[in-house]
Amino acid sequence: MTTDIIILFLLPLIGGIITFFIKEYNKRIVELILTFSGAYLFSLSLIHLLPELFMQTPKEEYFQLGIYILIGFFIQLFLDFFSQGVEHGHIHVHEGSSFLFSIFFGLSMHSILEGLPLGLDAENALQCTHHGHDHGHGNGLLYGIIIHKIPAAFILGILLKKLKLTKWAILGLLVLFCSMSPIGMGLAQIVEQVNISLLNNIMAIVIGSFFHISTTILFESSTKVHKFGWYKITSIILGCILALLTLNH
Repeated sequence: MTTDIIILFLLPLIGGIITFFIKEYNKRIVELILTFSGAYLFSLSLIHLLPELFMQTPKEEYFQLGIYILIGFFIQLFLDFFSQGVEHGHIHVHEGSSFLFSIFFGLSMHSILEGLPLGLDAENALQCTHHGHDHGHGNGLLYGIIIHKIPAAFILGILLKKLKLTKWAILGLLVLFCSMSPIGMGLAQIVEQVNISLLNNIMAIVIGSFFHISTTILFESSTKVHKFGWYKITSIILGCILALLTLNH
Protein backbone atom coordinates (compact mmCIF):
# COMPACT_ATOMS: atom_id res chain seq x y z
CA MET A 1 0.00 0.00 0.00
CA THR A 2 2.71 2.49 1.02
CA THR A 3 4.83 1.61 -2.02
CA ASP A 4 1.81 2.08 -4.31
CA ILE A 5 1.19 5.54 -2.86
CA ILE A 6 4.83 6.55 -3.29
CA ILE A 7 5.13 5.51 -6.94
CA LEU A 8 1.64 6.85 -7.75
CA PHE A 9 2.75 10.23 -6.42
CA LEU A 10 6.41 10.30 -7.40
CA LEU A 11 6.44 9.10 -11.03
CA PRO A 12 3.86 11.63 -12.32
CA LEU A 13 5.61 14.35 -10.31
CA ILE A 14 8.87 13.53 -12.09
CA GLY A 15 6.98 13.77 -15.39
CA GLY A 16 5.84 17.26 -14.44
CA ILE A 17 9.22 18.40 -13.12
CA ILE A 18 10.89 17.44 -16.40
CA THR A 19 9.22 20.49 -17.94
CA PHE A 20 11.51 22.71 -15.84
CA PHE A 21 14.52 21.49 -17.82
CA ILE A 22 13.22 21.79 -21.37
CA LYS A 23 12.58 24.88 -23.46
CA GLU A 24 10.64 23.16 -26.20
CA TYR A 25 8.94 19.80 -26.17
CA ASN A 26 8.38 17.39 -29.02
CA LYS A 27 4.63 17.27 -29.64
CA ARG A 28 4.94 14.04 -31.58
CA ILE A 29 6.61 12.21 -28.70
CA VAL A 30 3.98 13.43 -26.23
CA GLU A 31 1.26 12.40 -28.66
CA LEU A 32 2.78 8.92 -29.01
CA ILE A 33 2.99 8.52 -25.23
CA LEU A 34 -0.64 9.56 -24.90
CA THR A 35 -1.62 7.14 -27.67
CA PHE A 36 0.24 4.36 -25.85
CA SER A 37 -1.49 5.18 -22.56
CA GLY A 38 -4.88 5.40 -24.29
CA ALA A 39 -4.41 1.98 -25.89
CA TYR A 40 -3.28 0.54 -22.55
CA LEU A 41 -6.27 1.91 -20.63
CA PHE A 42 -8.71 0.79 -23.31
CA SER A 43 -7.25 -2.71 -23.51
CA LEU A 44 -6.97 -3.06 -19.74
CA SER A 45 -10.61 -2.04 -19.31
CA LEU A 46 -11.94 -4.19 -22.14
CA ILE A 47 -10.08 -7.47 -21.63
CA HIS A 48 -9.29 -7.32 -17.94
CA LEU A 49 -11.26 -4.96 -15.67
CA LEU A 50 -14.65 -5.26 -17.37
CA PRO A 51 -14.80 -9.09 -17.59
CA GLU A 52 -13.67 -9.50 -13.97
CA LEU A 53 -16.20 -6.94 -12.81
CA PHE A 54 -19.05 -8.88 -14.41
CA MET A 55 -17.68 -12.25 -13.27
CA GLN A 56 -17.95 -11.25 -9.64
CA THR A 57 -21.40 -9.66 -10.01
CA PRO A 58 -24.75 -11.49 -9.93
CA LYS A 59 -26.53 -11.48 -13.29
CA GLU A 60 -29.46 -9.54 -11.91
CA GLU A 61 -27.09 -6.61 -11.25
CA TYR A 62 -25.64 -6.46 -14.79
CA PHE A 63 -28.03 -3.68 -15.85
CA GLN A 64 -27.05 -1.66 -12.78
CA LEU A 65 -23.37 -2.05 -13.63
CA GLY A 66 -24.03 -0.82 -17.16
CA ILE A 67 -25.71 2.27 -15.74
CA TYR A 68 -22.70 2.99 -13.51
CA ILE A 69 -20.33 2.56 -16.46
CA LEU A 70 -22.38 5.15 -18.35
CA ILE A 71 -22.30 7.41 -15.30
CA GLY A 72 -18.50 7.16 -15.24
CA PHE A 73 -18.36 7.99 -18.95
CA PHE A 74 -20.50 11.10 -18.52
CA ILE A 75 -18.72 12.17 -15.33
CA GLN A 76 -15.48 12.30 -17.31
CA LEU A 77 -17.27 14.11 -20.13
CA PHE A 78 -18.45 16.67 -17.57
CA LEU A 79 -14.97 17.01 -16.06
CA ASP A 80 -13.57 17.68 -19.54
CA PHE A 81 -15.44 20.98 -19.53
CA PHE A 82 -13.25 22.03 -16.62
CA SER A 83 -9.95 20.37 -17.55
CA GLN A 84 -10.19 21.52 -21.20
CA GLY A 85 -8.90 18.09 -22.28
CA VAL A 86 -5.44 18.48 -20.72
CA GLU A 87 -5.42 14.75 -19.92
CA HIS A 88 -5.93 14.15 -23.66
CA GLY A 89 -2.95 16.29 -24.64
CA HIS A 90 -4.72 19.61 -25.27
CA ILE A 91 -2.85 22.77 -24.38
CA HIS A 92 -5.05 25.81 -24.89
CA VAL A 93 -3.89 28.69 -22.72
CA HIS A 94 -6.25 31.43 -21.58
CA GLU A 95 -5.38 34.24 -19.22
CA GLY A 96 -7.00 34.54 -15.82
CA SER A 97 -7.22 32.70 -12.52
CA SER A 98 -10.61 31.23 -13.42
CA PHE A 99 -9.01 29.29 -16.28
CA LEU A 100 -6.32 27.89 -13.98
CA PHE A 101 -8.89 26.95 -11.34
CA SER A 102 -11.09 25.25 -13.94
CA ILE A 103 -8.19 23.19 -15.32
CA PHE A 104 -6.96 22.19 -11.90
CA PHE A 105 -10.43 21.34 -10.59
CA GLY A 106 -11.19 19.06 -13.55
CA LEU A 107 -7.86 17.25 -13.36
CA SER A 108 -8.04 16.90 -9.57
CA MET A 109 -11.55 15.43 -9.51
CA HIS A 110 -10.54 12.97 -12.21
CA SER A 111 -7.42 11.95 -10.28
CA ILE A 112 -9.37 11.41 -7.05
CA LEU A 113 -11.82 9.23 -8.97
CA GLU A 114 -8.93 7.15 -10.29
CA GLY A 115 -7.50 6.70 -6.80
CA LEU A 116 -10.68 5.33 -5.22
CA PRO A 117 -10.47 1.75 -6.58
CA LEU A 118 -6.76 1.59 -5.76
CA GLY A 119 -7.57 2.33 -2.13
CA LEU A 120 -10.24 -0.33 -2.09
CA ASP A 121 -7.75 -2.77 -3.61
CA ALA A 122 -5.28 -2.40 -0.75
CA GLU A 123 -6.20 -5.73 0.80
CA ASN A 124 -6.86 -7.55 -2.47
CA ALA A 125 -10.43 -6.31 -2.34
CA LEU A 126 -10.65 -6.18 -6.10
CA GLN A 127 -9.79 -9.81 -6.59
CA CYS A 128 -12.33 -12.37 -7.62
CA THR A 129 -12.23 -16.14 -7.68
CA HIS A 130 -13.60 -17.80 -10.77
CA HIS A 131 -13.46 -21.56 -11.29
CA GLY A 132 -10.77 -21.89 -8.69
CA HIS A 133 -8.45 -19.21 -10.09
CA ASP A 134 -7.63 -15.86 -8.56
CA HIS A 135 -7.60 -12.90 -10.89
CA GLY A 136 -6.11 -9.76 -9.36
CA HIS A 137 -6.12 -6.56 -11.35
CA GLY A 138 -4.75 -4.18 -8.74
CA ASN A 139 -1.27 -3.96 -10.27
CA GLY A 140 -2.59 -3.58 -13.80
CA LEU A 141 -4.90 -0.78 -12.69
CA LEU A 142 -2.07 0.94 -10.81
CA TYR A 143 0.21 0.74 -13.86
CA GLY A 144 -2.55 2.07 -16.10
CA ILE A 145 -3.21 5.08 -13.91
CA ILE A 146 0.51 5.88 -13.61
CA ILE A 147 1.05 5.54 -17.37
CA HIS A 148 -1.87 7.90 -17.87
CA LYS A 149 -0.85 10.43 -15.21
CA ILE A 150 2.81 10.86 -16.24
CA PRO A 151 2.01 12.56 -19.60
CA ALA A 152 -0.91 14.39 -17.95
CA ALA A 153 1.46 15.87 -15.35
CA PHE A 154 3.95 16.74 -18.11
CA ILE A 155 1.30 18.55 -20.14
CA LEU A 156 0.05 20.32 -17.00
CA GLY A 157 3.62 21.50 -16.35
CA ILE A 158 3.88 22.85 -19.91
CA LEU A 159 0.56 24.64 -19.53
CA LEU A 160 1.55 26.18 -16.18
CA LYS A 161 4.80 27.42 -17.74
CA LYS A 162 2.83 29.04 -20.56
CA LEU A 163 0.76 30.82 -17.91
CA LYS A 164 4.07 32.34 -16.75
CA LEU A 165 3.74 31.16 -13.15
CA THR A 166 6.82 31.09 -10.93
CA LYS A 167 8.70 27.81 -10.62
CA TRP A 168 7.65 27.47 -6.99
CA ALA A 169 4.00 27.99 -7.91
CA ILE A 170 4.30 25.41 -10.69
CA LEU A 171 6.01 22.94 -8.36
CA GLY A 172 3.36 23.46 -5.69
CA LEU A 173 0.52 22.86 -8.13
CA LEU A 174 2.25 19.78 -9.56
CA VAL A 175 2.72 18.36 -6.04
CA LEU A 176 -0.94 19.04 -5.29
CA PHE A 177 -2.07 17.44 -8.57
CA CYS A 178 0.09 14.34 -8.04
CA SER A 179 -1.33 14.00 -4.51
CA MET A 180 -4.92 13.68 -5.72
CA SER A 181 -4.90 9.99 -6.64
CA PRO A 182 -3.25 9.03 -3.31
CA ILE A 183 -5.90 11.19 -1.62
CA GLY A 184 -8.52 9.17 -3.48
CA MET A 185 -6.91 6.01 -2.11
CA GLY A 186 -7.09 7.46 1.39
CA LEU A 187 -10.74 8.43 0.99
CA ALA A 188 -11.55 4.85 0.06
CA GLN A 189 -9.70 3.58 3.12
CA ILE A 190 -11.68 5.69 5.56
CA VAL A 191 -14.98 4.29 4.35
CA GLU A 192 -16.06 2.31 7.39
CA GLN A 193 -17.95 -0.42 5.59
CA VAL A 194 -17.00 -1.47 2.08
CA ASN A 195 -19.41 -3.99 0.58
CA ILE A 196 -19.06 -5.76 -2.76
CA SER A 197 -21.90 -3.74 -4.29
CA LEU A 198 -20.25 -0.41 -3.49
CA LEU A 199 -16.90 -1.74 -4.65
CA ASN A 200 -18.31 -2.90 -7.99
CA ASN A 201 -20.18 0.36 -8.56
CA ILE A 202 -17.01 2.38 -8.00
CA MET A 203 -15.09 0.14 -10.39
CA ALA A 204 -17.85 0.49 -13.00
CA ILE A 205 -17.66 4.29 -12.75
CA VAL A 206 -13.86 4.23 -13.15
CA ILE A 207 -14.11 1.87 -16.14
CA GLY A 208 -16.60 4.23 -17.77
CA SER A 209 -14.18 7.10 -17.15
CA PHE A 210 -11.34 5.07 -18.69
CA PHE A 211 -13.45 4.32 -21.76
CA HIS A 212 -14.05 8.04 -22.30
CA ILE A 213 -10.40 9.02 -21.84
CA SER A 214 -8.92 6.20 -23.92
CA THR A 215 -11.36 6.43 -26.84
CA THR A 216 -11.01 10.22 -26.96
CA ILE A 217 -7.21 9.90 -27.16
CA LEU A 218 -7.36 7.18 -29.82
CA PHE A 219 -10.02 8.85 -31.96
CA GLU A 220 -8.21 12.18 -31.88
CA SER A 221 -4.87 10.61 -32.78
CA SER A 222 -6.45 8.70 -35.68
CA THR A 223 -7.33 11.98 -37.41
CA LYS A 224 -3.61 12.65 -37.88
CA VAL A 225 -2.52 9.07 -38.51
CA HIS A 226 -1.33 9.87 -42.06
CA LYS A 227 1.50 12.03 -40.70
CA PHE A 228 3.45 9.32 -38.91
CA GLY A 229 1.03 6.41 -38.87
CA TRP A 230 3.40 3.52 -38.23
CA TYR A 231 4.71 5.10 -35.05
CA LYS A 232 1.19 5.51 -33.70
CA ILE A 233 0.13 2.04 -34.77
CA THR A 234 3.20 0.65 -33.01
CA SER A 235 2.46 2.61 -29.84
CA ILE A 236 -1.12 1.31 -29.86
CA ILE A 237 0.05 -2.29 -30.32
CA LEU A 238 2.60 -1.91 -27.51
CA GLY A 239 -0.09 -0.50 -25.23
CA CYS A 240 -2.33 -3.48 -25.95
CA ILE A 241 0.54 -5.93 -25.39
CA LEU A 242 1.44 -4.34 -22.06
CA ALA A 243 -2.18 -4.65 -20.94
CA LEU A 244 -2.04 -8.35 -21.75
CA LEU A 245 1.22 -8.76 -19.86
CA THR A 246 -0.24 -7.20 -16.71
CA LEU A 247 -2.88 -9.92 -16.47
CA ASN A 248 -2.39 -12.03 -13.37
CA HIS A 249 -3.41 -15.69 -13.48
